[in-house]
Amino acid sequence: MGLHLAVSTIGRIRDEPPIDPATVDGPPLPPDDETTKSDEKPKEIIANYPNHVWNIDLTLVPTMFGLQSGLVDDSQKQQYPYCYHVLNVLDQFSRRLMGSVMFLKEPTSMEITNALGGIIRREGASPKHIICDRGSQFTSGDFKKWCKGEKIKPRYGALGSKASISITERFHLTMKNEFTRKLDVTLVEPNFQRDLDDFRTWYNRFRPHSYLGGATPEEKYSGLTPANTLPRFEPRDSAQPRVKLRGKAGQRVQVAIDFVGDNKLLPIFRAK
Repeated sequence: MGLHLAVSTIGRIRDEPPIDPATVDGPPLPPDDETTKSDEKPKEIIANYPNHVWNIDLTLVPTMFGLQSGLVDDSQKQQYPYCYHVLNVLDQFSRRLMGSVMFLKEPTSMEITNALGGIIRREGASPKHIICDRGSQFTSGDFKKWCKGEKIKPRYGALGSKASISITERFHLTMKNEFTRKLDVTLVEPNFQRDLDDFRTWYNRFRPHSYLGGATPEEKYSGLTPANTLPRFEPRDSAQPRVKLRGKAGQRVQVAIDFVGDNKLLPIFRAK
């Protein structure tokens, strides 16, 4: 909608007393169960190895038309051609992006499970736990039935938990700041999915991750030796580095720059 809210405004909203559903016009709410009770304390799950825990979440990516619209009765829905809904799936242990899938409008639980099933088949791996928010797609009976069939336990994140949805929310910020906000997001759907796939390749294989100590998610996921721990070039003659050198000090170094999918927003740097 293009509406910006201050942190203090959100704080006041969160401090407001809960609304009695009986006083709200609209369809009745579904009955509470073990995953939707307000007094439930989510169990915190910390990933100990690859594919132990996957974090999943949806985010909006505006197209070149953008989401800015007036707050009027005939404002358009948040869907194509104004934006895409993108499902991002992250391996919590390695921060590897397992997949990004775009939808033209808010997806149903069946569309979510079909997308997850496609990622599982492509990667040849399945998580033991999935952490997500309490969106209707993730709390529906169909989603829970699918998880049970795949022997996956869905977990519903809590605000402030380091093992919660904050991991995917932080990834969304990275994806938008470093890619989609600098990109004229196309209205050609297959081309945008290809852009997402190129970003996944770049993010996993070529972007060092601060949480991983400078390793890439692919190195962590596959158990590879991080490139930033290997012997390195030293162009200074008199330097006395505290790391192992590749060759001798005083070498001339050339930096070659390539790009993933010829996209200038996804650079690959190589020294030789």
